[in-house]
Amino acid sequence: QRCHRGIELTVWLDDEKNLTTSTCLCPPSFYGDRCQYQNQRVSLTLTFAAFPDSWRIPFLFLIMLIDNTHERTIHTYEQL
Repeated sequence: QRCHRGIELTVWLDDEKNLTTSTCLCPPSFYGDRCQYQNQRVSLTLTFAAFPDSWRIPFLFLIMLIDNTHERTIHTYEQL
């Protein structure tokens, strides 16, 4: 199978010359011209509820993506 985890499509480029090309439609978890690479996704949802009579408390959000194979930081996001 040409497309590892995707769907192979034949695209007609020129009807008169009978020119076609093949391409892959990859699912969200794979990418590449043959869906050969696996996409790693991280989803995080935080919900905070504050009472109207509470003090205004600033929050600091620090999110780090770490590559486990090399023990290095890939991306850091900080929001106050």
